[in-house]
Amino acid sequence: MSISLILLILGLFYFFAHALIFVFKKTRVPDVLILVILGILFGPLLGFVSLEDFGKAGSVLTVIALAVILFESGTTLQLKSVAQSLFSTLALTLTTVFVTIAVIATGTLIFFGGDWHMALLTGAILCGTSSAVVIPMVQSLKLSERPGTILILESALTDVLCIILTFSFLGLKSEAGANITGVLQNIFTSFAFAGLIGILGGFFWLWVWNKVRQLPTSIFTTIAFVFVLYGLGELLGVSGAIVALCFGMTLANTPLFVKGREVPKISDEEKRFYQEIVFLLKTFFFVYLGISIHISDFGIITTSIILVSLLYFLRIWIARFTLTKNGCDSRDAKIAAVMIPKGLASAVLSSLLIQQGLEGAETIQAIVFSVIIYSIVLTAILVPLVDQGRLSGLYDRLMGRSSQES
Repeated sequence: MSISLILLILGLFYFFAHALIFVFKKTRVPDVLILVILGILFGPLLGFVSLEDFGKAGSVLTVIALAVILFESGTTLQLKSVAQSLFSTLALTLTTVFVTIAVIATGTLIFFGGDWHMALLTGAILCGTSSAVVIPMVQSLKLSERPGTILILESALTDVLCIILTFSFLGLKSEAGANITGVLQNIFTSFAFAGLIGILGGFFWLWVWNKVRQLPTSIFTTIAFVFVLYGLGELLGVSGAIVALCFGMTLANTPLFVKGREVPKISDEEKRFYQEIVFLLKTFFFVYLGISIHISDFGIITTSIILVSLLYFLRIWIARFTLTKNGCDSRDAKIAAVMIPKGLASAVLSSLLIQQGLEGAETIQAIVFSVIIYSIVLTAILVPLVDQGRLSGLYDRLMGRSSQES
């Protein structure tokens, strides 16, 4: 594909993505679904573009998208809301993670000839929710502060859990093996150290921010520092995603605790700039994700559809007992019940297994890609249906709520 044609398509996609915002307002059909379908159409189906056309730039831009989306979402989170939502977040997150691993492992066991290790590894890769999918949808749906915070935190936490659990299951094959205590220590250390890097980075940036703003062109400098912290976290072996999220939260909340002196704040101009960057990266990410989908095994496709449908059904009960019992209203709980799409972290981990030459990695990747695409499609379809749509009353009843409470 020529460079001129690529530029033409990118420009048209930008305007098309803006048009999808109006489509969402009128029809409640999320732009995520349409962008992924377009990626599949131009990539695997018609062959107009392939992953090779992007080279290494594609994978780099997806990581950039994740870092910026998490940072921008962190700037919208207030510590009071985070503290109030912590118990519900952990209950929702951990229950969903363990249920997902159990369902995926049991359902895919047949594809690995009864090898539980490979089945559990597949479950670990798919146990999280995608930040790049969840966060833009939460913001566009305008959820209440508490449930919105829960879903954003869940997506960030599960990105880390996916990575840690995947490498822990891989460690089971090594001579040293792995144990539950070691896994839990790794999880706690990763979260704590990543959070510390993000918080310290935030305090440092607040200290130098006014001086940096004196540069002739400085509006992008905060995003550049996000990249620095994200890369530093990854080099130190902790989650760059959690680092970016905590950095954004620190910038948004530090002024509340610093009394007696003026602290730099994110300006309205900077907020609009961050939102524009997130919009551009989100558009690229979902089209790129659609292009990357390659599935040909009908058995895997069918099994993935069944397993994902079961996970969405079980999520209703998980949301019922972790959210509606803790003060979330009916509408927010219903949205949370369908907000478990898979995405970037799962795709990257499955590709990493192939690079390592793990036997059976191709099967894992086929399952992962199938689950990713169906979960995104199902989320995009269910959101408008449960939010004032035909399934709204049914979800109310399943959650033990009457429709009048919505």
